[in-house]
Amino acid sequence: MQVSFLIGNGFDRGLGLRTSFRDFFPVYCKEASGSPEVEAFKDLLRADGGFDRWSDFERALGIHTDQPPLNQEDSLENCLEDFERSFAGYLEREAARIDYAASGRILWEDFARDLSTYRSRLERNFYEEAEKRRPSNCPMTFHLLDFNYTNVLDQLADRLQGHSIINRSCHIDHLGELVHVHGTTQEAMLIGVDNIWQVNNPGLFTSVSQQRLLVKPQLNQQCGCGNDSRAIRCIQNSDEICVFGMSLGETDGTWWRLLLEWLEGRIDRQLLLFFHASRSIVQFPNRLIRRREKWKKLFFDRAGATPADREKLENRVYAAGSYGLFDLQPVLLDSSRTKVGAGG
Repeated sequence: MQVSFLIGNGFDRGLGLRTSFRDFFPVYCKEASGSPEVEAFKDLLRADGGFDRWSDFERALGIHTDQPPLNQEDSLENCLEDFERSFAGYLEREAARIDYAASGRILWEDFARDLSTYRSRLERNFYEEAEKRRPSNCPMTFHLLDFNYTNVLDQLADRLQGHSIINRSCHIDHLGELVHVHGTTQEAMLIGVDNIWQVNNPGLFTSVSQQRLLVKPQLNQQCGCGNDSRAIRCIQNSDEICVFGMSLGETDGTWWRLLLEWLEGRIDRQLLLFFHASRSIVQFPNRLIRRREKWKKLFFDRAGATPADREKLENRVYAAGSYGLFDLQPVLLDSSRTKVGAGG
C-alpha cells in the first residue's frame, strides 16, 4: 500500500521551531538592507498587520503587485530575493536548534510509530469505514511530500534508513521518496502565488519569464529540479493520502486540484485531512463536527470541486484532529546553544 503525506509548516512548529510568518517577520524588519525598495517592501507588509499563515503572506504578494515597489519587474525580483535569502538563513538557524544526539533514537522511533499508526486518530466509525475500503494491516510504503524548506524531515528519514518500521500488524513498513515540493533553504526555494489570477497586476506578468517571478507552478516546472514531477508521481501512485500541518491555502491550489483528480481516478482511494486539535476536543462533539465539516468544505472549495464532485467524493474524504500526531518532543537549543528541554 502506497501512502503519501503532504506535510506543511505545522510539522516544524509542532517540534517547537519558530517558523511562522509572525516569528520571522520582526527579525527580517530589523535587518538593514541598504536598499530603499526593500525597506519600502517591509513597510508594505507592516501595513498589512501581519499574517497568521504563510499562504496569506503569499496571497498578499500577489495583491500588492499593483503597488510600489512590487509593481516593477526588477524591484519585485530584488525584494523577493532579499526576503528569501533572509528567510533561508533564519530557517537554517531554527532547524539547527534540534539536538538530535540529545534527543536520542526515541525521536525517530516515535516518528516511525506515528507514520504507521496515523489512522488511529480517526473517530471509530470513520476508522472502520476506512479499513473496509482499504485495510491498513499490510506493508506500507510512505512517501513524504514536504512543503517546508527545512531539513528536519531529511534528518529523521536519514536516521530511519536501514531500520524497519514495524506496524501494529507486525508487517514491515518502508520509507519511499522524500520530496521538497517547493525546494529547500539551499536550492529552488519557491515563494509566491499559485496562478496569474491571484495577482492584482496581471499586466506585469504577460511573458513566461515574468510569470516565473511569482507563480510557483511555473518556476517549479522550469527550474529543472524535478520536485513537482516527483511529487506528482508519488500522488498518482498512492492508494491513500494524508495532509498534515497545512492550512489548505489558496496559493497551493494546484496541489488541492491534483488531489481532487487523484480521488476521482479510483473508487478505493481515500484522503485524510488532519487539522490541529488536542484530545480535549472530543469532550465537545458539536465543536468537533464543525471543525471536520469546515476542513472538508475548505478542501473542496480550494480544489474547485463542483456540487457533483462533493456528493460523489464526500465519503472518501476524512477530516480528523491530529491528537498528538508527530508530537515528537525533541531536545531544543536556545539561541545561545543551551538546551531548553523537549518541545521548547
